[in-house]
Amino acid sequence: MREVNEMIIGSLQMNVEKRDIIKNLDTIEKLISHSADSVDLVVMPELFSTGYFFDSASELMEIAEEIPNGYTTNRLIEIAKNANCHFVGAIAEKENGHLYITAIVAGP
Repeated sequence: MREVNEMIIGSLQMNVEKRDIIKNLDTIEKLISHSADSVDLVVMPELFSTGYFFDSASELMEIAEEIPNGYTTNRLIEIAKNANCHFVGAIAEKENGHLYITAIVAGP
């Protein structure tokens, strides 16, 4: 058993499918299920839910999400609850017609 003051931090590397948020989050859920209870904080790649390279900002704006009410944030919270860990990573956020690359922290 770990000491109370210990924190295990891991990084998650994966092949991110461009524009396929559901598949990317399914992959995260599958990968983290293999390490449940062994990691406290998982650091994710930038734009882990959408992929990184886009032809234009408008292409990314189409799949950007609101925070905290977007699909990615809510699904990541559910995965965190099931795995009893926290996630940190950056997603594409849209707010008032503007696009941001925003870091989120999701946990149980």
